[in-house]
Amino acid sequence: MQHGTGTRQLTHPPAGSYDEAPDWAPDGTLVVFTRRDLGATYSDLWVVAPDGSGERRLTAGLVAFHPSWSPDGTKLVFQKEYWIGHDTDLYTTYPDGVGEERIVQFDSSELSPAWQPLR
Repeated sequence: MQHGTGTRQLTHPPAGSYDEAPDWAPDGTLVVFTRRDLGATYSDLWVVAPDGSGERRLTAGLVAFHPSWSPDGTKLVFQKEYWIGHDTDLYTTYPDGVGEERIVQFDSSELSPAWQPLR
């Protein structure tokens, strides 16, 4: 198979929703992404296996977006705001959605967090 061929859709958002901002787990076993509802004031983080199976929500009823895996694949970092248009904070959670912890709180919006390995 050539690079760029054999593309397939991994997620199937319900009508009125769309998926964005995917990030592959370092070990290749999961993809985390943001699911947004059109016209709603929330978005959630979801994970799915590379074959499209096992889709599950990690957050519920929040404005959570722009997830990124830690280099070792044990945690996710993401932006979260409590309603659209307000300041965002940075949080971490485990890939099962447990253990959410705020790591940065500012009176501004942090955009698109990403982990970088320490050297």
